[in-house]
Amino acid sequence: MDRLSFFKQGLSSVLDATSSLIGIKKAADSFTEAVSEALSEVRTNIGLHLPTLDNDMYTSPESTLDRIAQLGFTSIEVSAFYRGKVHLLPPSEFKALAKKAGLRIDVAYLTMAPTMTPEERANYLAPTKAASESSSETVSSGANEAAGEIATEEACKETKDPDTTWWENAIATYAQLGCKYISLAYQPEGDSDKAIADFVAYVNLIHPIAAKQNMQLCFHPKTESLIPRNGESALDKIAAQCDAKVLSFEIDTYEAAKAGMAATELIKHFGSRVALLHLHDEYNVGDGDKIDFDATLKEASRHGVDNIYIEVHNFTQPPINCVEKSIFYVEALPSAQY
Repeated sequence: MDRLSFFKQGLSSVLDATSSLIGIKKAADSFTEAVSEALSEVRTNIGLHLPTLDNDMYTSPESTLDRIAQLGFTSIEVSAFYRGKVHLLPPSEFKALAKKAGLRIDVAYLTMAPTMTPEERANYLAPTKAASESSSETVSSGANEAAGEIATEEACKETKDPDTTWWENAIATYAQLGCKYISLAYQPEGDSDKAIADFVAYVNLIHPIAAKQNMQLCFHPKTESLIPRNGESALDKIAAQCDAKVLSFEIDTYEAAKAGMAATELIKHFGSRVALLHLHDEYNVGDGDKIDFDATLKEASRHGVDNIYIEVHNFTQPPINCVEKSIFYVEALPSAQY
């Protein structure tokens, strides 16, 4: 029995048919086995936003990753970077556990806010720049040229600011996991010209670090960045000031709904700039009635968005049960791709 047949036939009819043959207790055991078999055979292109199971990942990472795979997920979006580790595990160990479970790691989701404004960063780096220029001016020809080049090289060694250092370490760590995308969840501090300029400067700081590791930088806009003011949202302004090659987007269905719009509108509007998608509801995915997830999957498919992650943030049951209900709902949608 494949997953779609399982949903079409219905849980109650399967249990009734089984119990009539072998009795209630044995029916429950056989039913569980049948369900497990059905759910292990078919995979979609749906991944899990791993912060959903943050506590479980700290207490029992291996069994949690195994369970994620058993539920039908094929990839994970990771976070939890701290001092070169992911969920307190060395990247090589974390990658091995994910590989053993059969899960790809394509996206790193990070919320790090800048510790410096662009002006503070410029002042912080000014002495290094001045030393570099001074060394360059003293370079002469002949025998002194080699010595001058060495002095200039030493002076040009950048005194890295804390933000650059943090991002270099984080991105190097996630590169070891095989991530293709960095999703930046930090938001601009408003939608004023200054706030947007500061945010764009931060993007321009991170982008070359990510590009050096062959990773694409994405921005995950939250509700405030999506609400239009005077006909233009913060996301619109960011999109206008950042080249598509520098910055892509991760659209979240629930953040869009809270901003009074459908994720389908954002996917249509930004087209190929949408690289990642969060299927996210107020509680479990599909519990509410404000988001058309089937239409969202259709639009995502139409625009080639194939990095799709379920996220649950508010829990009505233990997190793993919420994850299970959410993926069952999504996989039963007509637009779910197997």
